[in-house]
Amino acid sequence: MKIEYRFQEDDASNKSIEELSDKLNEYNLSKISVFYQHTKLFKKKLEDKNKLSSIIDFPFGGSDLSIRNKMVENSIKWGCNSIELVLPFHLLSNSSFPSIKRDVINNFELCKKNQIDISYILDYRTFNYSTLYRVCKLLLRHEINHIYLSTGYKIDDIYDHIIAIAMILKNVPDINITCSANIFTEKHLEILYNSDITSISVNSLASLEMANKFASNL
Repeated sequence: MKIEYRFQEDDASNKSIEELSDKLNEYNLSKISVFYQHTKLFKKKLEDKNKLSSIIDFPFGGSDLSIRNKMVENSIKWGCNSIELVLPFHLLSNSSFPSIKRDVINNFELCKKNQIDISYILDYRTFNYSTLYRVCKLLLRHEINHIYLSTGYKIDDIYDHIIAIAMILKNVPDINITCSANIFTEKHLEILYNSDITSISVNSLASLEMANKFASNL
C-alpha cells in the first residue's frame, strides 16, 4: 500500500512545520503534499527521499490561468517534485470545458518541461458522476492519469469515497486514484485494502502511524 501525507493547515507556524518535517523524515512516504505557500519551507526541512508535492489553488481552484501558471512555476522553482492542481470549480459548474482544457494543457506543459509529476484534485460531492467522467477522460487525453476525488476541505466519509472511486474506475478504468478520505481507524484501512485501493493519503500523524503499521504487516 502506497502512503502519502497531506498537510492542509493554512495557519501553521514555521516552527510547527519544522517540527512536523522532522517527524515525517522518519517515514518513507510516496509523497508529502503541502499548500503552495508552505512549499519552500518544507523543501528546506524534508529529506530528499520523500517526494514533495505542492497543492495549487486550494480549495476551489478560483484563480485565473495566469495566476495558476505562476504558482506552478514558483513551486517548481522552490524545489517541489510534484504538482496537485485543484480543478477550477467555477469552470466545471458552467461546463466550460474549453477553458478547462486550456488549464490542463498549459500546466501539463509546464510540468513536463521540468520533469514534474502533475495530478488534478476534483470533488465528487460537488459534481455529478457524468461530469467527473468527462473530466477524467479529458485529463487522460492530455497524458494526465492521476487524480484525487476530494479536496479534503470538508470531512470526507470513507464509504462514500470508496463508492466514488469504484464509479469512476468502472467508467474510466485507466485513471489512477489516490484515496484521500478521512481515515480514523484500522478498520478503515482494512476496508480500503479489501476494496483493492492501494494508494492512500492521510492527514494526521496518528493516521500515518496506523497506516504505516498496517502496510508493514501486509
